[in-house]
Amino acid sequence: MLDIGEAIGAGFRVLRERPVAGLIWAAVYFVATAIIGAISLPLIRQQMLAAQSGDFSGAAPFMVEVQALNILMVLVMLVLWSASYRAVLRPEDDRFGYLRLGGDELRLFLLSLIFLIVAVAVLFAVSLLFGVLGAGAMLAMGGGRGGGASAGGILIAVVLSIALLAAMVFLSVRFALAFPLTFQRRKIVIGAAWRLSRGSFWAMLVAFLVVAVIYMILATLVTLITGAGYLSMMASSFSDPAHMGEAARQMIDSRLGGLTAMRVLSWVLSTVAGTVWIAMSGCGLADAARQLTPDSAEEIAAIWE
Repeated sequence: MLDIGEAIGAGFRVLRERPVAGLIWAAVYFVATAIIGAISLPLIRQQMLAAQSGDFSGAAPFMVEVQALNILMVLVMLVLWSASYRAVLRPEDDRFGYLRLGGDELRLFLLSLIFLIVAVAVLFAVSLLFGVLGAGAMLAMGGGRGGGASAGGILIAVVLSIALLAAMVFLSVRFALAFPLTFQRRKIVIGAAWRLSRGSFWAMLVAFLVVAVIYMILATLVTLITGAGYLSMMASSFSDPAHMGEAARQMIDSRLGGLTAMRVLSWVLSTVAGTVWIAMSGCGLADAARQLTPDSAEEIAAIWE
């Protein structure tokens, strides 16, 4: 039985008991986001100026560059999540704030790649299936003509979208333990995550939602404290896309400008929120895997078979 409170509090417990590790995670997160921001913001500004002048020739290279930066950030996050797993599952291995760059991190990257490929393939297949089912249902309801067919098509699209979202949430929760289990077993583990999470879906979902809500509150507070002026500009120019673009450009220019107290505060608060997110999500998931792993050799063998 999963203790939701223990899983949610695992990250705070690690940060309290291992403050040096938390500071190291924060430093890595800060440096990574600063470097990626320093590279991406000029690219975004250049692309915005080009788009305003009607020049979209650089859109494709820009997207490639942005995706490369996204992949780099994902790799950094995998290293940090691996450290958070290590803090819970191998607490004695605390050198360098639990940070490593080796086989554990490579396996987590490969596992992420597997899930990404499967997700893209499934979404593509489901999209085709939904398209066929939706078209067939529309024809059956109204022969593809009239308001009844349109309303029926919208209803079918809504129902199918909700069903797809529910399936994605269910599968994501049931297979989430694959990451800490892969770390724990030192080999890629997928099926065991499904077996180990059986009967704990709702408890895990509640834990995920609580962690997500806490992070959203922190992120919102950071935005309100450090970006109130930008939000005000965006709100006042909401009805005018040109003004919205100008507001976004001014925001980027302000971040590319000199060092100010507000910029430093923004960096610090964003780093705190990001570190708390890493600790809560990573340590919480690892703690859930630890809790749900049975004690008897027979039960463990049944999970790993």
